[in-house]
Amino acid sequence: MSESKEDIAAAVREFFVAIKSSPNAMILLLVFVCVGSSSLVTYFGFQLTGQNNKYYSESLTNQLQVANQQVKQFNENISVTNIALSQLKEQFSDFKLMQSEIQNSIKDHEKRLIKIEVKEGIR
Repeated sequence: MSESKEDIAAAVREFFVAIKSSPNAMILLLVFVCVGSSSLVTYFGFQLTGQNNKYYSESLTNQLQVANQQVKQFNENISVTNIALSQLKEQFSDFKLMQSEIQNSIKDHEKRLIKIEVKEGIR
């Protein structure tokens, strides 16, 4: 029995010496310790609060449904905005057309006015 204890102690000492000499192994061990401790904290958190996996999954499902509704509302708002933008583009093109018609009309009136002034000898 004492030989097996000595063997175990020697193996543990060699393990820690190997870890101390290799920074990668030390980092890997630290990662395992962090992951394991966070898993234990999560597990005991569920156990102490009385929550179970069903409650947690229902909570996540409800949150997902709310998020889906928000995305749906956002998409509807975007479609309304796109419709409004297309209407504004149409109105802008109509405005540009009206502006060019008004400019042509002004040029025509200026030409007529010049012709009238020339006929009357004003110019």
